[in-house]
Amino acid sequence: MSEVGMGAIYTKTSSGMPLRNISLEEKEKMLTKYYDKYHKKLTEKVQEKINLYGNCIIIDAHSFPSRALLYETDKTLNRPDICIGYEEFHISSDLINRAKNFFSTIEGMNVSENEPFAGSIVPNDFYMKDKKVTSIMIELNRSLYMDELTGEKLPQFESIKKIIGRFLALIS
Repeated sequence: MSEVGMGAIYTKTSSGMPLRNISLEEKEKMLTKYYDKYHKKLTEKVQEKINLYGNCIIIDAHSFPSRALLYETDKTLNRPDICIGYEEFHISSDLINRAKNFFSTIEGMNVSENEPFAGSIVPNDFYMKDKKVTSIMIELNRSLYMDELTGEKLPQFESIKKIIGRFLALIS
């Protein structure tokens, strides 16, 4: 995402327009103040869960627009309801299958894997090193729960919220 100006420190908007022009020094200060602090805390929490339970599952939750943004390479009009993202090293086929089954078979949603977005967050200390850390990204199509032009909640908001709650209960 950094090649389109949307890495850890956004320099462009989703339409590719300049957002801010920052020096390397300013960028480093922002990374230290926000990014590094957040990831240090995330790393500590993951280690805490491994110490307590022997493993840790990270649920990386996001949403995406129903129409591709300019920076996206995949301009497919038929975007899924749910995108399940993961890194092969940090996921089990059982968890992928449970997620796909829950959202598609049980809830009747259109589900994709790693499309239109891929991957899931794993702290650097564990990334591609420790199989005790599992991470799954659940991306919701915004058209499921909101009017994308106004940002207003749709009547389905509460039912989508309950579906996500049931999924979390299923995998915990």
